[in-house]
Amino acid sequence: MRTLALVTLACLALALAACGVRTGASTPASAPAATLGSLQIVDPWARAAALAMPKTDAKTSGGAGAMASGPNSAAYMTIRNTGGADRLLAVQCDAAQAVELHTMEMKDNVMQMRPVEGIDVPANGQVELKPGGYHVMLIGLKRELKTDETITVKLRFEKAGEVEVPARVRTQ
Repeated sequence: MRTLALVTLACLALALAACGVRTGASTPASAPAATLGSLQIVDPWARAAALAMPKTDAKTSGGAGAMASGPNSAAYMTIRNTGGADRLLAVQCDAAQAVELHTMEMKDNVMQMRPVEGIDVPANGQVELKPGGYHVMLIGLKRELKTDETITVKLRFEKAGEVEVPARVRTQ
């Protein structure tokens, strides 16, 4: 009877493994969207954003409405590094008039966002660009960013160079 129970448990474990159900093991890391030397860009995404509605400008001749400058959005990702330290220096994106590296931090009980000159990527470590922390600020969108579309961001690192990364647009 005991042997039958052990055989049954062994068969159940094999069946779960064959179905992809993991028992007690950690989930495998996400596959990188882009790789540049020892750097891996994982789970890049941008926040969906609609364009601003036209507003009337009294100074506009002929009474035509003038478009307000586009809204802003942000892009996020994890940068993994299996080599020596590097630094993210700049980002480009054709969907925005300007792109800046930013951070958010609490100062005097007020959450403040400010630009940074670069973001350090530690040797054999990672840095997360996420809501409420470091992020890529997309300023003055040129077009609507629709959920499930993909935009391209170009990252420039101090040592590794440049890489284009596809970023999926989503609401969160």
